[in-house]
Amino acid sequence: MSKVDLYSELGVDGDSETPGAPGAVVVAKDPAAPSKDVSSKRQSASDLFTIFCSGFALISDGYQNNLMTMTNVVLKAEYKKQYTSAVSTRVSNALLVGEIIGQLVIGLTCDYLGRKVAIVTTTAMIVIGGILATASHGITINGMFWMMTVSRGIVGFGTGGEYPASSTSASEAANEFTPKKRGPIFILVTNLPLSFGGPLAVSVFLIVFSAGAIKRKVPYLLVSRYYWKSLIGTCGAWFLYDFVTFPNGVFSGTIISSVVKNGSILKTAEWQLLLGSIALPGVLVGAWLCDRLGRKNTMMLGFSGYLVFGLIIGCAYDRITKIVPLFVIFYGLMLSSGNLGPGDMLGLMSSESYATAVRGTCYGISAALGKTGAAVGTEVFTPIQTNLGKKWTFIIAAICGVVGVLVTFFFIPNLTGDDLAVEDEKFRAYLVAHGWDGEMGEEDLKALADKGIPPSIIEEVK
Repeated sequence: MSKVDLYSELGVDGDSETPGAPGAVVVAKDPAAPSKDVSSKRQSASDLFTIFCSGFALISDGYQNNLMTMTNVVLKAEYKKQYTSAVSTRVSNALLVGEIIGQLVIGLTCDYLGRKVAIVTTTAMIVIGGILATASHGITINGMFWMMTVSRGIVGFGTGGEYPASSTSASEAANEFTPKKRGPIFILVTNLPLSFGGPLAVSVFLIVFSAGAIKRKVPYLLVSRYYWKSLIGTCGAWFLYDFVTFPNGVFSGTIISSVVKNGSILKTAEWQLLLGSIALPGVLVGAWLCDRLGRKNTMMLGFSGYLVFGLIIGCAYDRITKIVPLFVIFYGLMLSSGNLGPGDMLGLMSSESYATAVRGTCYGISAALGKTGAAVGTEVFTPIQTNLGKKWTFIIAAICGVVGVLVTFFFIPNLTGDDLAVEDEKFRAYLVAHGWDGEMGEEDLKALADKGIPPSIIEEVK
């Protein structure tokens, strides 16, 4: 056999070092092994599949978050005496309380258990909780509402856990698939499905109603020292956003029904569908603006919408509510502003602001503070209407818009959509520079940090 034939048999290029020479290593090619191009295509397909799976998972979250919008209206009409404001608030808030727990538990564990385990677990909780909520009953009507409350809490744990699990997976997969377009893709598969849940829930209601049937040593201190400013920004902004958007989502059906004089449940649902439809395009506008205007500026623009439309509705409430279409349009524009700004940017910025090893944890904490704001907002919404007047719910939304702009300006980092690996390098250098020698997340950061860290990054974090 000639040398060329031997090289060919071994899978070695004819120009490479002669086999058998000192120090030479000959590795035979596996005929069954995929080519580099095939492997790259498979990885791209896997990343794309992960992105879409995350999006579909969050559709169910958006649906569950908005499910009580019309359910509250129906239950109030069916059980006028039993379904009091306190019971309505309890049932509605059960999901939010469950989401807070789910976001914290899954956020603190998904970095070392893995995204797949977290997503499967949260999906199972949504399915179990949904079945129990559907089967809610009791010896008394109040007992039925208590079963519904517990069931909605279980659903909330699942939907809350999917925020850090699905969103971080989407961000990482988008970073692998197309780093330069990570921002818009992330928004289109996170906040778009979440926002789509509102119109979807009302659409399902209209269809049904018309049919006649109802691992490790985690350096938490170092993490907090390194990310304290970003945590104040993402947690504070998320609290303000959910404080406004969730009660206005849950009780928007009740608000519209009070404006529609002598209107039927069907008419209220139709106006509610229009409201959700007006709010939805804000997601697309935010996705378009995030790279052009910048994440930070887009979020401040959205919070400014709370200020503008909140003041318009609040200051002219008595007049504007007499013209239902005009009221619904301005109400929808206020909610659309929230989708455009904090609704789009908070998930994106919470996934980009933190290193991979703690991204789930910090994202979960931020989202949990957001749901805390949602729970507080839902709890105080009715007392505000009762004691101060309905217009004050919109004026307070405007005030939250001002505070949101300030929190974003002073505490949110000005992200530019750089590769996520850059933040990982900075964070690893910071940990090593401060003597940390443990493990975090799914990788041994100490082993990776011992080499390959650019000197400029080391100097930057010292």
